[in-house]
Amino acid sequence: MAEVGAVLCYLRPRAEQGDGDRVPVTGQEPGPTAVTVGFGWHLNTVFFELDACAIAVDAHDRVYSSSHFVSGNRQTPDGTIVHAGGDRLRPHAADAQAVYLNLAALPRAVEKIVFPVYICDGKNRGQHFGQLRTAYIRLIDPADGTEIVRYDLPEHVPADTALIFGELYRSGAQWRFRPDFQGNPAGMAGIAQHFGVDVLLSGHYVHRS
Repeated sequence: MAEVGAVLCYLRPRAEQGDGDRVPVTGQEPGPTAVTVGFGWHLNTVFFELDACAIAVDAHDRVYSSSHFVSGNRQTPDGTIVHAGGDRLRPHAADAQAVYLNLAALPRAVEKIVFPVYICDGKNRGQHFGQLRTAYIRLIDPADGTEIVRYDLPEHVPADTALIFGELYRSGAQWRFRPDFQGNPAGMAGIAQHFGVDVLLSGHYVHRS
C-alpha cells in the first residue's frame, strides 16, 4: 500500500483518467499517431543491469510474429516498433531506454504491446525486482515531448527477475495504457513463453534471465 501523499501517477492536462488505471492515449483530439515509451531506474550501491523489451501480440495473446519481440536496439522490419537501447549501465539518467511506436502503421492484427523489463543475469546474481526501489515507465508524445502518463514501481512487487511494467492496447479506435508490474517466476524466459515467443529465436536474452 502506498504511503499517504505518495505520487503514483502523473498526467498531462489533456489526458483523462480512464476506468480504473486504464489511461486513454489516443482518445484526445487530434491525438498522437505515435508514442515513445520511456523506462528509467535509479540504481543504489547494488549493481543492477536492466533491459526493457516490447512484445506485440494478437487477439489470442500470442506474439504477432517472431520479429515482433523487440529489444536491444532492434526494430521490426517495417519500423513500427523501434528499441532505442540507450546505455543499460547508466545509473542515474531518466529514460535509460525507450521504445518508439508508430501506432498508426502497426498491423491491424496487433491488439496490444506488452513491455517487460528484466534484470540481466539476475538469477545468478541473486537479484530481483523486490530489491530495486526506483523505476518507472512513462509514455511521451514524440511530437512535442509532452509526458502523457507515468507510473512508478510500486513499493511491493514480486521477487522475480522480470516484470511486465505495463501494456498498450486497442480499445475500439483508441489506444489505452494499463500499468501492470506483474512478474513471472521463470523470469524473462517465462514471460516470453507465455506470449509464444520462440526462445530459440531470442537466445540473446534467455541465457541471461
